[in-house]
Amino acid sequence: MASYNSVEIKLFHARQHLESLKAILQGYFESKPCGMIRDADSTLDQPTFTFSVMKPIPARLGLVLGDCLQNVRSALDYLIWELVLANQQTPGKHNMFPICTTEKSFKDAIRARRLEGVAPEPLALIDSLQPYRAGDLDAPGLPLTVLDELVNINKHRRVLFTVVRSIPGSSMETIQVGSETWGRPSVEAMQSDVDFGRKLTLQDAQTHGSIAAFVAIGEGPAKGSEATLVASALLEFTATEVAGQFTRFFE
Repeated sequence: MASYNSVEIKLFHARQHLESLKAILQGYFESKPCGMIRDADSTLDQPTFTFSVMKPIPARLGLVLGDCLQNVRSALDYLIWELVLANQQTPGKHNMFPICTTEKSFKDAIRARRLEGVAPEPLALIDSLQPYRAGDLDAPGLPLTVLDELVNINKHRRVLFTVVRSIPGSSMETIQVGSETWGRPSVEAMQSDVDFGRKLTLQDAQTHGSIAAFVAIGEGPAKGSEATLVASALLEFTATEVAGQFTRFFE
């Protein structure tokens, strides 16, 4: 019997991994792993300091991040399985939710039977949600494309690489994520490629007020972006803007 419940369970597990990710990061930063070290050639007139990371990022952080995103991606494949059942058809290993940046790749997915057995109405909705619908320039940066690429990196190449990055404290912005208030680097700061090794003069330090450190994804389309915010954004987008649109087919 078809049910949306399996999709919800996968998304629930993704949220559990996200909470674990936050806990790991909280423990890491509570251990004071970073600091500003005065340079050996620093002078009294022009003191300079370099941002330094003294403790490595916990190795399991990349594993937990990958598991979170993998559960989000798998929820969409579970959705296709249930949609086939809802259409009183028999799903198989060929069924999966395609994420396509070109119209050709979507047609190829249809030929590969990815959506075989899905009824016309949900099939049309799946097509409308494809990144290729936004055009060639925008498709690579859309949430579903980012999710798919990060999961493929984690699944086929390596555990998702993460790095500690530093930015001026003035480049942090406060945002609301559900019931929580989070600090987030501004888009400009995240794209500035500032890594550990950032050197500041005393005048810079007085201007910026503080240096903020965060753990960023180190590769792929989300490179340089704070890890928990990427995971949270992709999870909530998938749950509400994609999978959530299909609940009516199970009522």
